[in-house]
This record gives sequence, C-alpha cells and structure tokens, in this order.
Amino acid sequence: MTIGYRIKKARLTASFSQGKLANAISNFGDGKRLSRTAIAQWESGATKEIGAANLLKAAKILSVNPEWLQFGTGEIKPAALAQSGLFPTDLEVRTLPILSFLEALNYMEFNKSNVSYTGIDQDLAAVAGPDVFALVVKDASMMPELKPGDIVVIDPAIAPQPGETVLAKLDNEDPVFLRRYRLLGKDAKGLNTFELIPINEYWPKIIVNSDNPGHIIGTLVEHRCRRRLNSPEQESDSATVAVEKTTEDE
Repeated sequence: MTIGYRIKKARLTASFSQGKLANAISNFGDGKRLSRTAIAQWESGATKEIGAANLLKAAKILSVNPEWLQFGTGEIKPAALAQSGLFPTDLEVRTLPILSFLEALNYMEFNKSNVSYTGIDQDLAAVAGPDVFALVVKDASMMPELKPGDIVVIDPAIAPQPGETVLAKLDNEDPVFLRRYRLLGKDAKGLNTFELIPINEYWPKIIVNSDNPGHIIGTLVEHRCRRRLNSPEQESDSATVAVEKTTEDE
C-alpha cells in the first residue's frame, strides 16, 4: 500500500474531496497554500516526497494516525490517541482574513470576496476575539523582529500591555503601523498618553496625546516569520530607505 493510496483512503473515509482537503491544509497552521492538483499528485504518486508538515496537517484534518499515513505502520486511528484529546477526531480549523493595511482601518467592513484567508491553531482560536485578522508586514520599522513579508495576527479585542506590539493609527493621518506600546500616563487634559516605539532605531517614535490624537486598532497575538523573503540586496535597499526617511524627517 503506497502513501498515495493511504492518503486517498483516509480522504474518502472522511468524505473529503481533493479540493476540500487542499483548502483545509492551506488554512491550517502556517497558512501555506496548497492546490487540488497537489493532492491529486500525492495520491497518484507523481510527487515522490511529501513534506512532513503537510503530512501532519493531512493526518490531523483526516483524523488518522500520522505514523500510519506516512509509513503504513500502526493503527489507522489509535483509540489511545483519540481518547487522550491530543489528537482530535473532529477537527475544525478556524480561518481569518489577511487584510491590507488599508483594509485594517475598517477591519469589520472589508470585502470578504477579495481577500485571502489563513488558519490559526486551536489554542489561539479558543481565546481570539471575533474580529481577529492577519497582516503582511510591509516596512522595516520593526526589524529585526518583524521583517517585510512576515505575517502578524492582530486581535482588536485585546487591550495591550506595556511592551507589546500593536497596530495603531494617528487620527490625522491615513496609514496604520506596527509599533511597541508604552503607556506614559495622563496628559494635562487628563487623557491617556502613550508612546509608539519602533524596534528599528532609524524610524521615529510617536507620542499619542490630546495634541497628537490616535488610537490602538489591535494587539499582536501571533507572529509568523518568513525566512529570507527578500534577497540581501532588497534588504539592504530597505535599510537605506529607512535611513533616508529619517534624514528627511529631521
């Protein structure tokens, strides 16, 4: 019995089409996209090596033993695993939208037909608010912690604690941005003031108060790192742009 045969058997037993399984894997964990054609190639044997991460996702989604799916050994659905709760037999994957920074301004009113979605694990899904969403990092202001291309998950329902990363907006400017949050206390008018601090020292700090009003959109609850998304030359260009931006601000 080949691995492709076992995947097909598990898929049909779970009443999944190839497209449904591809979508479920795409929306699980790191959110890497997988096509229906990829599943067909797994089952036909055209793909000789299937990534361990995708096999584990498929096993969890189809509620089978990962060892059986990959090697054909062990029970298909070990009773001990099912009873332990470590291996759910009825797995529901929660998805959330990946919004642009512009769409994040109105995160409750975005066009659902024009966005991509990604999945979150069960632990985060259990505590995340109803309006949680994801963003792709666009600039170098939070480097080296957050790099362009990384995905961050933002929860508007969670109030930030000092030192946490937030998505914020100044009332008099359109862009939203990611910064570290630092509470400063009350200003002369009795309003809360806070500082928004970049990790990249070449980007300016921002103080939000009654003279420079702004607000927190949400708090970062998950960060997915994408290694070397840009070439070294592109990363160098990003750093140069940051330096030039600071020089212009001065």
